Amino acid sequence: MVRKYIGNGQWADVPGTAPTKTTTNLDLDAALEEVATRFLVHLPDSELQSGDRLFFQIEQAHWFYEDFLADADGSSLPHLHLRKFASKLFNSVELLKPLKAHYEELFDEFRAYKGKIPVCGCVLLDPSLTKVVLVQNWAKTSWGLPKGKLNQNEKKSECAKREVGEETGYDVLMDLDEHEALELVNQDQHAAMFCVPDVDPSFDFQPRVRKEISNVKFFPLDQLPAKQWGVGQFVPKIKRWVKQYKKKRKGLPIVEDDTPPASPSRPVPPPLSPSQVERSLEASSSNDRIMKAFDDALAPHLEAARRELEEALVEAEASYSNGHSPETDLEPTPPPRPGGGGWAAPGASTTKRKKKTKKKVAAPPPPPSRQNDDEEGYA
Repeated sequence: MVRKYIGNGQWADVPGTAPTKTTTNLDLDAALEEVATRFLVHLPDSELQSGDRLFFQIEQAHWFYEDFLADADGSSLPHLHLRKFASKLFNSVELLKPLKAHYEELFDEFRAYKGKIPVCGCVLLDPSLTKVVLVQNWAKTSWGLPKGKLNQNEKKSECAKREVGEETGYDVLMDLDEHEALELVNQDQHAAMFCVPDVDPSFDFQPRVRKEISNVKFFPLDQLPAKQWGVGQFVPKIKRWVKQYKKKRKGLPIVEDDTPPASPSRPVPPPLSPSQVERSLEASSSNDRIMKAFDDALAPHLEAARRELEEALVEAEASYSNGHSPETDLEPTPPPRPGGGGWAAPGASTTKRKKKTKKKVAAPPPPPSRQNDDEEGYA
């Protein structure tokens, strides 16, 4: 069935365009053409101008390929990871071929952007408020709280109810207060979880999404599975909420001092539009021009200071051209060596030290008076 774009990131199936049963006999090229027709050919230009929006549609095409084509009875189509599937689309679909050279860069940017999209979900607690519902991923490698990504212009409470229903089959009927969400930021991703008490332990959880959740189960808050993702970070907040909820249920006043002051939650920035990205690049370029102008204005002053320093060094060298050096003159005078002669300073020349020593030697005594020059051998 062909899907039609209805705005705000939403699509609807066009009646009368259901695929025939021959789709089970498609080869890979025909299957790629099938998903391209459904998800990409009818995209508006606004969706094609954004790499992130384009890859969101490619991701939906990949889910359709895996769930309804590769898994169909009698199908011989290979199962592909998203990166490989997207690569084949870029090489086979005429609409995407002009972007083929930038595929790797676009895909990496999409994965990074996707990891920063806020997620919302619910903490489903049993009547004793000691057990919580966790969901296991399709690969059965990790457990986590039921949650999912926030759509554009969607309230956090609406996203939480939708995701919990999709992943567990449990419909949250109670009203969720936007201001009572337990929130934290993990690796630049904002998460908001709403506590839902009194969930029936005997409820038959049945995920409504394909190939996403393999198991749904209650776990004690103090005995979480070893392989879990992001649950432990919420446990202190959940226990604090349970404590306040019990007091509220008994009609007891909630003392503010009982709970540590909550840190202000970081606002969730909306995704940047193409115009915002362009303005950001222009601002960055403007900053570069300002810094270059500043460097150009400062350069003459730095050059003048360098010349003055060089002249001062030349004058200092000229003043010590008689053999003295500032290093030698600043050395302390060593004590005299026993027997005279003084100590030679390390690194100082012997000649210089001898000259200084001669200046300090006392004048020799006068010769004895000559009473008889002939006897003494004087001429």
